[in-house]
Amino acid sequence: MGRGLKELSPDLQADCATVLGIRADDLAVLAGIGLPDGHRPPSRAAVEVAGLVRDVRRLSREQVRELRDTAVRELRVP
Repeated sequence: MGRGLKELSPDLQADCATVLGIRADDLAVLAGIGLPDGHRPPSRAAVEVAGLVRDVRRLSREQVRELRDTAVRELRVP
């Protein structure tokens, strides 16, 4: 992909669309790659996780550490 080390396949294109937060059919047109056979929209969970990944990119290193520490503390099972 980016550096030419991996070929962009229809499946990878659809996954990238989810992570980028755009429709797979729009990215398919831009990339000139068709959608995978039997393509279905991503699950709501996948879309939510992709959104979180995009949001975390805007945080500082310290903010990410604080977020991680809070999550660990809150998710600890008694």
